[in-house]
Amino acid sequence: MQVSNKVIEELKQKSFNPSGMNSVVGLDGFVDKIVTPVDKRHGLQRNFDAIETIDALGSRISAAAGKSANIELFPRFDKLGGNGPIMANAHVSLGLAVRYVGALGHPLIDPVFEEFARKTNAISLANPGITTALEFKDGKLMLGNTSSLEEIDFSRIIEIAGEGAFIDMLAKAELVSIVNWTMIPKMTSILLEIV
Repeated sequence: MQVSNKVIEELKQKSFNPSGMNSVVGLDGFVDKIVTPVDKRHGLQRNFDAIETIDALGSRISAAAGKSANIELFPRFDKLGGNGPIMANAHVSLGLAVRYVGALGHPLIDPVFEEFARKTNAISLANPGITTALEFKDGKLMLGNTSSLEEIDFSRIIEIAGEGAFIDMLAKAELVSIVNWTMIPKMTSILLEIV
């Protein structure tokens, strides 16, 4: 991609200093469980052949039609996920003072989010969703469990954050990012209450 000299000059003249700016981000949160589908096992732990492509997994599933099948998912690692936490981490990296409101574990913060929750002075409303991410050479399949996100609504936010504190948090923010509308079933009603 080429960028014109005029655009480069304009960007050089613009200043962006987010230091001291406040950001509020929410409302999702996912634990991403990264797994490898096993084709053939040869022993314990990582001693197996992986199902290497999505097409190969599809063929294996199709072959099970009318029968049954068991496909082992070998756990590799868990990590922070969700559009909100990822965006909030980006804001933190830019130097914004971030408050996060979302699904990080309730009543206790899930261990995947502990450091993130400290960095963002987070308010957790519910347990996180769970994404089981099957990784292949040719892509990734993400299988989601979002049932815990059904708990998130405006009354839950007010119950946990406090009405005055929540309104004050929003009023002091130069940037408010409410993301992942498709995964938060009551998002429309939440936004209607806020505005």
